[in-house]
Amino acid sequence: MSDNNGTAKHSDCFSFEYSFNRKEFLVLAKFLRNCQDKVPVDLENFVTKVEQTVYSSMTINEVEKFYS
Repeated sequence: MSDNNGTAKHSDCFSFEYSFNRKEFLVLAKFLRNCQDKVPVDLENFVTKVEQTVYSSMTINEVEKFYS
């Protein structure tokens, strides 16, 4: 079953497309790191993906500086 937008109404998985600009992504990554004790465990995969993206887009020194 789908709605007028072709989106499944009764799905266990939700998906949407959004392209973050660099600033938005880095703000999100830093927010998730700073609030990691408040992020629900069910978002662990999302947080991991964000962190992996940070690590793959920077050198180790840049990551250390970014998160400090």
